[in-house]
Amino acid sequence: MRSHITKELLFSHFSGRTSPIQKKMIDEWAREIANEETYYRWLDEYEQLYPEYQVNLDGAIDRYHQHARHQLGTMNEDSPTEGPGKTKGVKGLSIHWAVASSVLLLVMMGSYLFRDRLLYQAYSTQNGEIKSLILSDGSSVVLNANSTLKVPRYFFGSGTRHVVLIGEANFNVVHTSSHQRFVVETPNRLDIEVLGTEFTVYARSRGSKVMLRRGKVRLNLESEEFEKSVSMKPGDLIVLDKKNKGKLSHSANPDIHTLWADHRFVFERTTLLELSQILEDNYSIHTTVNDKALLNLTLSGTFTAKSENEMLDLISQVLDLQIIRKKDHIFISKQTP
Repeated sequence: MRSHITKELLFSHFSGRTSPIQKKMIDEWAREIANEETYYRWLDEYEQLYPEYQVNLDGAIDRYHQHARHQLGTMNEDSPTEGPGKTKGVKGLSIHWAVASSVLLLVMMGSYLFRDRLLYQAYSTQNGEIKSLILSDGSSVVLNANSTLKVPRYFFGSGTRHVVLIGEANFNVVHTSSHQRFVVETPNRLDIEVLGTEFTVYARSRGSKVMLRRGKVRLNLESEEFEKSVSMKPGDLIVLDKKNKGKLSHSANPDIHTLWADHRFVFERTTLLELSQILEDNYSIHTTVNDKALLNLTLSGTFTAKSENEMLDLISQVLDLQIIRKKDHIFISKQTP
């Protein structure tokens, strides 16, 4: 039966004109991973043909609240009393309401997660992996290691081109004839808005960085040191901590901030502490140093490291350190004679 799922049948399903048996058949078919992309593609096509079709989650929740209030009123009317002002079955009512609230919460969470999965395609990289992407508008993105980019499935539409970044990425955004905005949202209360430009975004748990190479961007952020909206010029670098406190500086050579896309690293008196943060960001390696004074050692120069082992060898040889690795943890000490 599953092999008879057609676009016409799904269109009937989306418009609410399928039988219970057909709905069950479509549900079983859509649960299979191999059919997921087809399902979303046909749903997207249906929405384009019939724009009045909308997922009204808020309306559904409102209707549920009305139904719950109606049920509550009915239960209160039907509950027998036992003595003046005492209601029998209050405990049962509380349990009933608690169950109803729990079901509502699960429905809301499930609907949100499904809607997010329906609207966005997630691209992720693993330890040491670098991935290049071409978006539907022609813009290109290079994802650094341990990063995730969420983009709308299939198309951007006529509104704002909106993507979500967790990690680090280089963006080369194309300009559209309709002057569509391109917005990169991060979990650090920082949004980058552009029209057509090249820039790098770093958005990890310890803070954020934005390096503008060409064009113009506007940052929208919540910070005590910057205004809500900050415009950047080519060469500007903004570095922010977890609370979006930081500083604005200017780089004469902004392209050095993109060399990681070719597994190249430029260090300018980079401390061992900063190197340990790079190891954690790119390779999920955690560092323990037995002598805290070693954290002030610095490394300068341009190096190529295509893997975590090459990076560890580089640090060990140049700084004359002994590195012992145990799975995803390294222990650093002075080199023994």
